[in-house]
Amino acid sequence: MTALFIGQSPLQILNLVEASRLDEEDALFLLVWDNQQTKDQIDALLKRLGVQNVRFLRISPALRILYPVLLLPLAASLRGRVKRVYFGTYTSWASFLINLIGAQEHVLVDDGQKTINILTAPHLVGLEKKWRLWPWSRTYVHQAELFTFYDELARSCGRRARANRLDSVASQLKQTSIGVQPAGPGDVLFIGTYLQDTYGPFESDLEQVIEHAGERRLLYILHRRDDEERMRILGAQLGFDVALFDLPLELVFHLLWSEHRPEVWTFGSTATDTLQAMLPDLRVRVFQLDPEGFTRERTGQAFLSIYEQYAENERTDLVTLNR
Repeated sequence: MTALFIGQSPLQILNLVEASRLDEEDALFLLVWDNQQTKDQIDALLKRLGVQNVRFLRISPALRILYPVLLLPLAASLRGRVKRVYFGTYTSWASFLINLIGAQEHVLVDDGQKTINILTAPHLVGLEKKWRLWPWSRTYVHQAELFTFYDELARSCGRRARANRLDSVASQLKQTSIGVQPAGPGDVLFIGTYLQDTYGPFESDLEQVIEHAGERRLLYILHRRDDEERMRILGAQLGFDVALFDLPLELVFHLLWSEHRPEVWTFGSTATDTLQAMLPDLRVRVFQLDPEGFTRERTGQAFLSIYEQYAENERTDLVTLNR
């Protein structure tokens, strides 16, 4: 029998690879990409982790419309062969494929904030308990076991869960050499969150963060969707440096941090949960955004959920900005 691993982001793939190393079945990866930058990141990650037996699926305009036809041969070839499906996405095409395959077991892996919302606010992530025609039903998501960093939260919500601390992946990544220079002993590493088009007071809040840094060099690690040119201009104005890596943050962060262990700050990113799982000595300072400053109410609610989780983390310090 086969275990099928379905994902589409570097974080999902890290968690899928970790899960594959704990599963006794033969692993088959089905990985999705929609632009060349994402594909390049996925390729780099798979090479570092030595992952084999991979099929790629490009989310093209044709696939978005015709996936019920285009995915039928794949579903037919896997039906009856797959014992367990691990998945990080449950979009329409993924639900269609997973339901047609008809595996005995389903396991949901982490995708950052989405995992928290699935457990505590499913309406924020398209999981309202409304009826959907099979094979688009998402019942399997509600019934799936979770392989997750948030295992205690999951069990408190009545879900079956296994703890994922990325032990195998973290050990392997720490042994890689990818040419990233470590941050200096007095630096501050700021893990960016994509906010430029969704949060009105972004620049004024960032200016307060720079004031907290004082004379120390602050290196702002861009989110992959950030406008690099705009952030470099803003950095020149406010006095911070900008870094954009071709590889996933989880691949490069330990090389940035481990030698001098500089302070790590953020406005809120569930990437810090993954990094703290990989680096048990890592502390994070979180500057809280104003939930009313977001252009969409549900985004503000999502950040409130993040901050509630941070408040329970002994290795996280919350900072309130001036309003």
